[in-house]
Amino acid sequence: MTMSKEYTKAELKEACLDWGRYIYTCHAQETSLVKFNVWLDKWWAERNKPVKKIIDLIPLLESGIDCEFSDKDHTHVDAMGALGAIDHRVSPNEHPYINGVDGTAYRYCRPRMYHKMCWNGSKPIEGFFVRAYFDRTTAGPCSTTDKNIHWPHVKAIEFLAVQDGYAYPWEQEE
Repeated sequence: MTMSKEYTKAELKEACLDWGRYIYTCHAQETSLVKFNVWLDKWWAERNKPVKKIIDLIPLLESGIDCEFSDKDHTHVDAMGALGAIDHRVSPNEHPYINGVDGTAYRYCRPRMYHKMCWNGSKPIEGFFVRAYFDRTTAGPCSTTDKNIHWPHVKAIEFLAVQDGYAYPWEQEE
């Protein structure tokens, strides 16, 4: 079955409110309209919460920059080294990230944070706040999606944090 009309968010919310009013008139003794409106607002907010964009870690393979590896959580560091491989045969919640230094597989991997690293001038991984270093100046913190940064002139980079609206691959289920 296909829908013949595309509905706007406002039209869908109005339809839900109409449905709620109908339920209220049929079951007035079971709930109050105020309680129902609170429930509906919570339901609507949860149903329409923004979906985070998943950070693609594949550019870490090509960059050769230092990464932090861990099995406990993504803020704890068990090892450091270049990302050697990503095993796509396992889920992001298993151990897909292979440390290129010793071949050990880890559950979490991210660029080394708060550490100034040489950069090849390519645009960095989308989804991070970084500090970009040029020959004599520093830009930052800025987002990796910032159109005002001339990435070919960047000599070094420092990863600071994940941008709002982005998530690591293992956070996609949350």
